[in-house]
Amino acid sequence: MARANDNRIAISTSLRLKPTDSTKLEINKEALLASFSHFFPSNQGQSKCYQDACAETVHEFLNGRNCTLFVYGQTGSGKTHTLFGPPNSFNTGSLEHVDEVFQGVSIPNSWGSFPRIILHLLHASKSSGGVTASAVEIYMDNCYDLMGEKQKIAVAGYGRSSKTSGRGSFLETCKARRDKSGKWIPPRTTVEKTREEGYQLTGAKTIVLMDVHSLLDFMRIVEATRTSKSHNLNARSSRSHCVITLSMPSISNARCMCVDLAGSERIAK
Repeated sequence: MARANDNRIAISTSLRLKPTDSTKLEINKEALLASFSHFFPSNQGQSKCYQDACAETVHEFLNGRNCTLFVYGQTGSGKTHTLFGPPNSFNTGSLEHVDEVFQGVSIPNSWGSFPRIILHLLHASKSSGGVTASAVEIYMDNCYDLMGEKQKIAVAGYGRSSKTSGRGSFLETCKARRDKSGKWIPPRTTVEKTREEGYQLTGAKTIVLMDVHSLLDFMRIVEATRTSKSHNLNARSSRSHCVITLSMPSISNARCMCVDLAGSERIAK
């Protein structure tokens, strides 16, 4: 977790081990805690991981500070599991098999940190405006809107110059197209140029999350549209970076970003 505090940035790092059926690992917990803020053994549940490593993010965000939570690791190490939960965690029948009460809502105990952040924000803020969320994936150097039928989004600052985006001149189209070979070409949208330095996207569709049911709908779309592929390390491996941006305009202008980084290994190997 990283949070902006005035001109300083506070960063905490956590290590979570994935369960293994092979050789038992010899772990020096004291040595690990010297390098990481938190250490979670392989038998540690989702609730404990969230409470120790992520709950503070909610309080910082509600106090008007920008926050970023991202998971990083090798393919198959459990990044998506930790942030979101196991595959098919958000299907229509998921709330029929609940075994935990979190922030006054009955949920499956397998849900990861992101859905818990949403429920925690809704419970702690008491805001009638809900949580505004957008979700994009970055795949093969391109950005796609997961909430907008995977429409391609140009990113200001990406390209030859930080002042003029090399990919910031897309013409907006309403329909997907195919090239001469039949390959699908997603629709594109224009991006507003900005004088500020850095990378900035414009045009991603936002969804207002008001309760656990709208959260389910949101996560089903993310899971269904995100690029994934099966390989030797993982039956359903996320092959793209997923960036979810949260805001609560009724409280502050702060943003909270939850990022699930893709594994960097070549799946052919």
